[in-house]
Amino acid sequence: MVNSITGSFLVNVHDDPIVVKIRGRASYVNCAPLNDFFKDIIDQGRYQFLLDFSECVFMDSTFIGIIAGTALSLNGKASSQFSLFGLNKRNRDLMENMGLPKILNIVDRTKPLEGTDHEKLEECTADKNLILQAHRSLVEANPKNQTEFQDLINFLESRISS
Repeated sequence: MVNSITGSFLVNVHDDPIVVKIRGRASYVNCAPLNDFFKDIIDQGRYQFLLDFSECVFMDSTFIGIIAGTALSLNGKASSQFSLFGLNKRNRDLMENMGLPKILNIVDRTKPLEGTDHEKLEECTADKNLILQAHRSLVEANPKNQTEFQDLINFLESRISS
């Protein structure tokens, strides 16, 4: 059963591409382990990811920024793939409005992937630095996002430097 209040991330590192299932709510409350996971896997030289959003009921800008930052970090890496599928209309609209189809692939697939080999990532809250970096990634992915997030970026920068 999906916990739609807090959400969770299930990963299968044995598949190629690596499969990540986003379940329930994906937000600053729970996305720090996913960010660490992406960084660790990319550091290992693996650059192919398939994200299953078929059970994702909500996502915020911090989570979307982590997706953007990961996709940007794969830019120029040989054989990289960063694909999303199973997005409901609202989540797909969010990704498109942020300009992310320019840097990642949205696949028209509605059925979740089969398989039971997924491990749940630990849970913890994102800190101010991660939230700031996520929003900077959204602006880097699409400069039009600057208008929407500049006040938040300025606020976080002032909180971090003080």
